[in-house]
Amino acid sequence: MQRVMQHYLPPKGVFDPLELAIMKKALDAAWGEISASNLVNCRKDDALRRAVCLKLFSLVRTRPSDPDELRDLVLSAVAAD
Repeated sequence: MQRVMQHYLPPKGVFDPLELAIMKKALDAAWGEISASNLVNCRKDDALRRAVCLKLFSLVRTRPSDPDELRDLVLSAVAAD
């Protein structure tokens, strides 16, 4: 999943190492729940991967740095779309 996140990352220096670690943890947890739901073919759904990563990036800038909260916010946003 880290490779997926790196593919959509903004230019270097936008996020510090701590933010990247928090995003990785939140992304892994969110993607694990999405995969477990069996609602989408996660291996083929690049649009969903992109949407999850981009939503996570936008949330990190405005939300507390709690990976569990970020995971929940990302999942809520994806479900609403």
